Amino acid sequence: MKSLYQRHCCSIKVWIKILFAVMIWVSSAKTQDAFEKHCMGCHAKLPASLERIFFNYLLVYSSQKDTQEAIIYYLKSPDKDISLMSDLFLDTFGVKKATKLDDKTLKEAVDIYWKRYNVIDKIR
Repeated sequence: MKSLYQRHCCSIKVWIKILFAVMIWVSSAKTQDAFEKHCMGCHAKLPASLERIFFNYLLVYSSQKDTQEAIIYYLKSPDKDISLMSDLFLDTFGVKKATKLDDKTLKEAVDIYWKRYNVIDKIR
């Protein structure tokens, strides 16, 4: 039979492991930026990559300001007529629902999206 000390020592070790696991989980959840937290989950399931979508916007809108404004406008008011996705894609997956993100979080996510996929800055 285990002594009282041995039983408490084992339970303390278990609680320390659980606490450590929870701390890691919480810290990893906090390290996700707005783009990863609010965009990547759904887009990872779609056949069109975020990079491909970015280049579509860049081809049409050219500048950073116009591209980001167009993305934000579309995310707030998605419409098949202004979408840059193909008709086949839209018929298959539909038009996304309007974002529920507040303006600050949405701008932060679009800024991160721009920085992550913008090749112009990487060429210089």
